[in-house]
Amino acid sequence: MNVETIKEKLNDSYCEDSFIRKECISKKHDESWKFINKDYHLLLGKRSNTFTIKITDNFFIELPRIFNELACKIEDSKSITALQENWDDEGSVGYKQETYIQAVDFLAKYAIWIWDAFNILIDTPEILPAQNGSIDLFWKKGKYDLLINIPPYPNAIAKFYGDDKKVTKIEGEFPLKSHNQGIFLCLLNNEE
Repeated sequence: MNVETIKEKLNDSYCEDSFIRKECISKKHDESWKFINKDYHLLLGKRSNTFTIKITDNFFIELPRIFNELACKIEDSKSITALQENWDDEGSVGYKQETYIQAVDFLAKYAIWIWDAFNILIDTPEILPAQNGSIDLFWKKGKYDLLINIPPYPNAIAKFYGDDKKVTKIEGEFPLKSHNQGIFLCLLNNEE
């Protein structure tokens, strides 16, 4: 099954990236998407509104406004948890809410760490269902590809593969609790 088919199966919602209108639009008008006007996050000495994304009743992700596209992608990907056993008619495993939380929590913390440490706004990856109940974070860009596979909960060791489409190819494993994976910077810092 290709990426486009998977995206179609996931949901019919979309987010429009608009820094002028500063809105996230969803066809589903999901009440779990909330923009909190009174909250602010300090980024490089500037006040910036934040997004609060409700993942479950007990788990929220807060992202600074600069991560508008990432916040929309996370919101759109929440439907992965609705994929039950055999969701693709090929016998695939369903997805645990805890696995999804592991994936988006890692992604949000990693994006903020890269921004805070290096002032780099990472590209937004696809968030996709993968084999055996795992979730893929997939960047396919003109100058690099990076795949991070988030394992089914409670396993907390992720696998990755990256290629700068020149000379650098990296692969390995890392603990999800360690979001400061500077090794990916050799790929994510490429200009298209």
